[in-house]
Amino acid sequence: MIGGDGINDESNKTAPAPKLDIFLPKDAYLRGDGDIPVIFNIHGGAFFYSFKEIQNAYAAQLASRGFAVVCPNYTLAPGGDFLDMLTDVSTALRWLVSNGDGWQLSAEQLFLVSDSAGALLGTFLLACETNEELSSLLGIDSNHVRFQLVGFTSGMLVYDHLFDAFYPDSGELFEKLRPAFRTLISRLEGTPYERTESLMRAIAYPPVWLSTSTDDFLENDALYATMLLRSMNCDHELHDLRSVNGKRIPHDYPLMTWDSGSGELNDAMMAFFREHLSPRTSLTASV
Repeated sequence: MIGGDGINDESNKTAPAPKLDIFLPKDAYLRGDGDIPVIFNIHGGAFFYSFKEIQNAYAAQLASRGFAVVCPNYTLAPGGDFLDMLTDVSTALRWLVSNGDGWQLSAEQLFLVSDSAGALLGTFLLACETNEELSSLLGIDSNHVRFQLVGFTSGMLVYDHLFDAFYPDSGELFEKLRPAFRTLISRLEGTPYERTESLMRAIAYPPVWLSTSTDDFLENDALYATMLLRSMNCDHELHDLRSVNGKRIPHDYPLMTWDSGSGELNDAMMAFFREHLSPRTSLTASV
């Protein structure tokens, strides 16, 4: 289906579960570029709601800036737990690596983007892709994918409350969803990875872009993660927006594509991505 901003192929017609959508930048696809850079986008939703289609407008906006965008679905609670969800996104990534050339997708220019609860899945996916000990511990087969860059939007990035009831629980989500984390808790309990900091320090991070705001209930997660990334000398960029003249900047603001400010924030993320593209790659956005 060709739209004004790109091509959306509902590839779930042929792909195995979990289902996924591919959004392609129109000009690059029709030119047959054959090496379109790819954003692997993991949606949020507190692990029990939302679905890939809810981000169609956001994915199309990113595709209009010259990137292909792959959006997988994954099992939601109570139908599965956190490791079921992680298995699903890892399986979708494996499909992308094995089949992306059929959609002119670059195997060398892969970017990971995730928002809200999806950012915790993204963090553990990075852990499995860059650390064999962690992938074995969690029972997730590594795809040996090297992401060029990561983008976290209003990310849930700190999980310490699972192992320490006194640690602040953003939005009380971990306590409410504890049954969905039982398997993860059993795998991490008694290991160094009970704490977010230990997990982050075990990940070979590419450059990281983060966004949050003073009205984002997960703002502290972004600030904490940024502090650790800085201590690890990881290339990163943080956008922490504040309300101006009474205008609220809420959770997941970049996904609110009807707001011009969110478009500017997405432009900032795309600019950071372009800085880390291979020199041979040039982007021509659709108009």
